[in-house]
Amino acid sequence: MDFCAGHRSLFIRSMEWVQQKQSGDSTRWDLTRAQGEVSQAWDTDNWTETPDDSLMGKLQTVRAIRVNGAFSDPQSIPQQFVDILCEGPTAGMDANLRRKLTLVGFTLPVVPATDRIPEEFTPLDWAKLGTKYGVANYMMASYYRQALAKKRQLTVDVDRSPTSCTDLLLRALPYLLFADVVAIQGDKFGIRSDVSQEELPFEVHYTHAAVRELKRLVGSTNSLESTKKGKVDIYTTLEDGSTFAIEAVMSSRGATSIAKHRDRFESASMTNYAHAQYKCLLIIGKCGDMREIVGKVRDGIEVVGLAPNPSHTGYYVYVKRQGEKVVDFHIPCDGVARGFSWKDEEPFFEISSAQKFKYIEPGSAAPQRPPAVWVCQLGSPDGKDFKVIGNPFQVKGVLANVDDLKEGIKNKAELSIPSFKMDIYSKEDGGWVKSDEESEVDRGKSKADCYGFTIPAGAAGAA
Repeated sequence: MDFCAGHRSLFIRSMEWVQQKQSGDSTRWDLTRAQGEVSQAWDTDNWTETPDDSLMGKLQTVRAIRVNGAFSDPQSIPQQFVDILCEGPTAGMDANLRRKLTLVGFTLPVVPATDRIPEEFTPLDWAKLGTKYGVANYMMASYYRQALAKKRQLTVDVDRSPTSCTDLLLRALPYLLFADVVAIQGDKFGIRSDVSQEELPFEVHYTHAAVRELKRLVGSTNSLESTKKGKVDIYTTLEDGSTFAIEAVMSSRGATSIAKHRDRFESASMTNYAHAQYKCLLIIGKCGDMREIVGKVRDGIEVVGLAPNPSHTGYYVYVKRQGEKVVDFHIPCDGVARGFSWKDEEPFFEISSAQKFKYIEPGSAAPQRPPAVWVCQLGSPDGKDFKVIGNPFQVKGVLANVDDLKEGIKNKAELSIPSFKMDIYSKEDGGWVKSDEESEVDRGKSKADCYGFTIPAGAAGAA
């Protein structure tokens, strides 16, 4: 279920595909066989061109990946969703917009990740102050990034100037889904995943996947293969000449092997390690004792522990701070490159988006702004609850935002006050909620859904 983003409908479609594959196959499917078949079928680069009977074709019929209704056409996707898709979750959405994007299935409150086995039903707090909203699930993010890149030439900018190896790694992690990491092999019993006894890909699979993504995201990245100078797993050179050397080891290999990998950075003969400007030991494994393992590695270089969840839809990251102190956080595989920096105050670090929206071809911007917007004047006789004063009326014209609506109300009602002294409200859960001046005018098509406005006491009303 975690692989299916917790959605029963996606799980059912996945099982339909498995049944279809197994119908002509008499061999038994164990875990590695299932992983191998899924990895081969997983094609997030071609969501929009995949056959209907393929795994990706079946999955995208579900609303959890491809929404229906007003936004079913890629041309109608609102810019605010595109911003979240490209730059990550935000707490800065207008209430009306948040409701609209949530009702159609685009966004959900971001739930803090834990290393515990996820529950089938996750409680969500829709009203908690400061709650961030992100793309509803990792499959939806993958689908719309590909669909909008193809249909509307969506592009992003990624910060290509990391300041540490941890910062560099966080550029790639959000792109390292299971199928991008695991290797597959074929035998007489079918296609299987090449995994370790821990049921994880091997370290070379992680490092090769990271090299591919970092080469695309930040530039020159390779593995160095010199037996004399050092066989560095991940080696990045920036345009300014800065060099990053990252050595990987699986936690299952034990403390002795981890220490040997750490010591390579201090070998005078292994210049590929010793001369790198930024140095990091990357320990890969399961959560378990990862904090303790990372904390016990000798200081002097960056030490990062990486623990993917079983479905590789996110990574728990453990970073050594000083001594045996370790900070930890979760990075989702949502296709948004992240950045990492240290801070002087708790929690002593900051995770930020290292990726920004760059360009998208204009779409139809559905739903279209109404040519006329219904408004009504509000008053508060008791100083508490708003009451409608007089009859609603329409404001017409090009209303790009609430600030434009204020000017339209002033002109239509022939008010003598400056428009900026008015406040605009919209109905939310039976009450009136103040709207920000920059908010889009996206309601008011009917009297029942009209905007409300207030004016300072003593000014001429609109009743």
